[in-house]
Amino acid sequence: MSRRCWWPSALLAISSAASAAVPISGERILLPGTPLSTDQFVPSRDRLYVLDTDGHRVLVYRSGALWRQIGQIGQEDGNFYYPSEIAGDPSGTLYVFENASGRVQLFDRSCRLIARLWLPPKCTGFAVNSKGEIHTFMPGSEALITVFDRRGQMVRSFGARKRLSDFYGTSINAVEDEKTKIAINRCWIAADREDNVYVAFVGAPYIAKYNSAGRLLFERRIPGREADEVFEKFARDHKWNARRTVAGDGSSTPYITTGFCIDSDRAQMYVSIQAGSTWVYTGDLKGNPIGVIEPVAKGNIANIAVSEDGGSLYAVRISTKVRHDMYRFPLAVTKTTKGATR
Repeated sequence: MSRRCWWPSALLAISSAASAAVPISGERILLPGTPLSTDQFVPSRDRLYVLDTDGHRVLVYRSGALWRQIGQIGQEDGNFYYPSEIAGDPSGTLYVFENASGRVQLFDRSCRLIARLWLPPKCTGFAVNSKGEIHTFMPGSEALITVFDRRGQMVRSFGARKRLSDFYGTSINAVEDEKTKIAINRCWIAADREDNVYVAFVGAPYIAKYNSAGRLLFERRIPGREADEVFEKFARDHKWNARRTVAGDGSSTPYITTGFCIDSDRAQMYVSIQAGSTWVYTGDLKGNPIGVIEPVAKGNIANIAVSEDGGSLYAVRISTKVRHDMYRFPLAVTKTTKGATR
């Protein structure tokens, strides 16, 4: 298979949630110019934005080739100092966030800086809706999600914080200190074209959906044998082998849900979960299960995103070496009508 082929024609059907996970083989994508020091990336139309935290820059690829570099080390506008997260909005604007300082810089599709704003430092999780509002998890907030406008002003917050026992039952006797409260509420965030907000908790196979005003529409544990094994193991052992510490707050989070994305066109969500190997739960945007797939990448994958044609799932394979690798996995494209899957 050609390493330069970005939109593969190979398609693979997804299993039902009640059956075993279906393995899919992926294609490693060679990205010249970066050692992939983080798992942060954003596919947007004809390009792929890759965050290089240690290189203090964002690399932009088109058709598999390095097209442009945004920024270099520095605290001046247009440069970065250890950028930690990136996200895109429906208009194609790129948002680059620095966890330590709270600075967010916005770039248009020509890679030109168009705005700068400041959020509270240490925020994690990052999604932008059609209005350009930034949704994030802020450790010091009493709510799960805090929303800021393009000026950096807080406009609302919503979502009840969780306790460890809400996910794993009363047999969990962990002390609910401040770091534990932060860790168990850390989450992946996504927004659809109607500005509904979706959450997948990093420390548990658990998802939630809110409308644009922040009203809870559903919350539930991910169904299926694979998720059941995660719940049983954590409830039994009261620990998880893989953990992730976020710079700035020092809270070590059980690293169970490693990625999350939604596909508004096909009304589907994807949640990658690490349990020995990595598997990906697929469901519709009402929370109903569709199936389970198991990407084959010789290691665990982190951060996932669906291509705009719905034919590919992008993921970063986590490595113990300095370099991570990016993979593309073929998916079955489900035709949609008026936002609903057939």
